[in-house]
Amino acid sequence: MRRDADIAIRNVRPEQPDLIARHAGDWDMGLFAASVLLDRTGRTNLTDLPFASSSNITQIVEMIASFGLQLASENCAMISDNGVVIWEAVRTGLAASLLPVALCEAAPGIEAVLPDRPPISFPVWLVTHRELQTSKRIRVVYDFLAEAMRNPEEIIRSE
Repeated sequence: MRRDADIAIRNVRPEQPDLIARHAGDWDMGLFAASVLLDRTGRTNLTDLPFASSSNITQIVEMIASFGLQLASENCAMISDNGVVIWEAVRTGLAASLLPVALCEAAPGIEAVLPDRPPISFPVWLVTHRELQTSKRIRVVYDFLAEAMRNPEEIIRSE
């Protein structure tokens, strides 16, 4: 809404009437951490596991609970609404977080915190402002992202 970006990728459909949203698909998500973090904290008693969260900590704690792991907001080691920042926190062993299965399975040194639990499916939305209708540049990128995001495994393999 503040026009900080022409296109945003979100897991929640926006409710603002001035935004245009397109469901780009559903991605499987799991709770992942760097092996070095799990080596340090242990893999059996995970109640003290630090995690990285978006600004909606309550929602993230509830989602982690759906994996059968009861963490509290006090376990939150960092908060960021930037997915790259959260990924780097996980990759460097600072915290665990909910991340796309396809990304984590392809990353060396990253493992599922609860490997026997099935992933949960998250919707992925592409969001833009009304200029999508008038800007060819935004339309081309928006359409490309929508098509590419239908299959996250292909995005990961192509890197």
